[in-house]
Amino acid sequence: MATDPMVAELTELRTKLEIAERRNKELDEQLAERDEQIAGLLADADSDFDERVVPR
Repeated sequence: MATDPMVAELTELRTKLEIAERRNKELDEQLAERDEQIAGLLADADSDFDERVVPR
């Protein structure tokens, strides 16, 4: 039957899509973590800079 190779290909493509979606979610989570880290570093740097420029 001609449908068997099509079903096999569809199954393979669905599997690849699921893998890509999982990887995308992982990368999105990593990006969110890095954004938080960078925001913290920038806040610390800004705080340090303010203290040096305007001593209290």
